[in-house]
Amino acid sequence: MYYHIIGAGGVGSWLMPALVKLIPSTDKITIWDGDTLEEGNMDRQLFDMRDIGENKARALSRKYRDEAACDILVQARYFTRGTFTLAGESDTDRYDTFFLGCADNHPARREILELCDMEGCRSIIGGNGYTDADAYYYHRDQMGSYCDPREYYPDILTDNTGSPVHADGCTGEAQKETPQLVLANYWAAAHMLHLLWYHTEIAHTIPEDMREHIPMLSRNSAYMFETKRAECLRDEHEMREEQAITRLLIDRDRDEAEVAV
Repeated sequence: MYYHIIGAGGVGSWLMPALVKLIPSTDKITIWDGDTLEEGNMDRQLFDMRDIGENKARALSRKYRDEAACDILVQARYFTRGTFTLAGESDTDRYDTFFLGCADNHPARREILELCDMEGCRSIIGGNGYTDADAYYYHRDQMGSYCDPREYYPDILTDNTGSPVHADGCTGEAQKETPQLVLANYWAAAHMLHLLWYHTEIAHTIPEDMREHIPMLSRNSAYMFETKRAECLRDEHEMREEQAITRLLIDRDRDEAEVAV
């Protein structure tokens, strides 16, 4: 399999040490990040002090290249959909390509999901706030369904803030504006690794009539951890649709009452 880590900062730097122990020597990892490590990152990102001033992707690769059994490649630039193609690859190779989204903004997540739609690869995307974290699995078989992250997290489609392609990286000043707890970075990476392990080692053994029980979303707050199976996302999707219909009926009745008056 081929793994592309998109973002080598708060989540990516915690994902990497376990990932290199999980995957065999026949697999490959490419780390994408155009950001430079700063001293302000060190309170929550898993680097060494000597890495300050270095590109994060290069620093992360150097930290684990001797420990990893697999090849680790570096793209010292920000990932965009236009910088990658699977043209000429077989359907199997496309399916065995994972994009591990660790970037902390919706534009990057949207790019990854759209690439999966186009190329047939898979993704697991993680993120976090100060004390909450989550990760979700996606393949284009779920496009437009209740298992599509863009359905249960619609802000992915509309939120254009925070893109590192057009903005500063995760500097100390940026951290002051949107602080993150190191545990939340760690939890996001753990959610991603849980889903990755399940969808590479277990999911293909599940009978078709049991696939509604496959975990698709893993998340936590400061108070609880939960894993959402496909059937849970279906039920929540149906509830949102019912609520939307109810709101439309209420608005219609109110408008008709105002016209009558």
